[in-house]
Amino acid sequence: MNNGIIKYPSVSVVIPCFNGEKYIAKTINSVLHQHYPEIEIIIVNDGSKDSTYEILKSYENTTIRIINKPNTGVSDSRNIGMGYAGGAYILFLDADDILEPDFISKRVELLEKDTSLSYCTGEIVWINELDNPIEMPKKQYGIYENITRNVASFNPLFSTCPSAYLFRMEVVKRKKLQFNIRLSSPADRYFLLELGNEKGALVKDGGKLMYRINTYSMSHHFSEKLIFDQENYFFSVIKNNLVSGNEKVIFIKKMCYQLFASFYRLKMYSPSFVYLSRYLKSFFL
Repeated sequence: MNNGIIKYPSVSVVIPCFNGEKYIAKTINSVLHQHYPEIEIIIVNDGSKDSTYEILKSYENTTIRIINKPNTGVSDSRNIGMGYAGGAYILFLDADDILEPDFISKRVELLEKDTSLSYCTGEIVWINELDNPIEMPKKQYGIYENITRNVASFNPLFSTCPSAYLFRMEVVKRKKLQFNIRLSSPADRYFLLELGNEKGALVKDGGKLMYRINTYSMSHHFSEKLIFDQENYFFSVIKNNLVSGNEKVIFIKKMCYQLFASFYRLKMYSPSFVYLSRYLKSFFL
C-alpha cells in the first residue's frame, strides 16, 4: 500500500555554462517552473570569466548542484554533469534555451507509457536575444525517427539541439554514450549518430523548446575554428563507422560540399579543392 502517494521517476537536467550571465537565470527558472515534480539540476560552470558563477551560487540548494571547473569545452562539461546525474531520464539543456512549463511532464508521460522508447522530443521555436519568436520557414522538431538518415542528410525539418531531447538514462548507460570531447558545435550530431536508430517519439501537443538563436555563439559565427570543428566531425564519423550504405554516401556528399564551400570562403584554396574533388568523386560511390 502506497497511502495514495504517487512516485514519479526523477529527471536529471544537465546545463553546461560558459560566460552565460545574460541568459542563465532565465534558463534555470524555466526548469524550476516545470509542472513536473521530481527534477535535479546539475549546472557545470565551464570556467566562465563573467558573473556566471555568482549568479549560479544564488541558486545552489539541495536540488541544484553547481560544479565549478576550468574551461574544457561544452562536450566535457556535459559528460561531467552526466557523471553526477541520478535520474531515470536525462536532459542536456543549453544555458540560453528556455523550456515551456510542460516540457518535461509531456516527455516523461510518453516514455512512461511506452517503455520501448529510448528518448522523445518535440517542437522547437526559435527566439532571439530578447526572447521574441523568430519567424521560421517551417515548423521544426527534434529527430524522432530514422536518426542516422536525418542527421547524415542534414534534414532542415529537424534539429539536433540537445535541449530538445529527453533520454532514458538506462539507454545512455547501456550504450556508454558520451559527448565527443574533440568536438564542439557538431558534438550534438555526433551524439545522436552514436545513439543510432533507437526508437523515439514526438510530443505532438505542447512541451516546446524555446531555442535561442544567439548571434554571438560559435555555431552562428563563421570562423576558421568552426570549419576545423566540422572537418574533425567528418573524420570522426567516417573513422568510427557511424554511417554506412546509402546514408554514408549522402553524408560524404553533404560534408564534402560544405567543407569545400567553407574553406573557399576562408580563401583556403588547397583544402577547398581537395573537398571539391572528394565531392565530385562521391557521385561514383
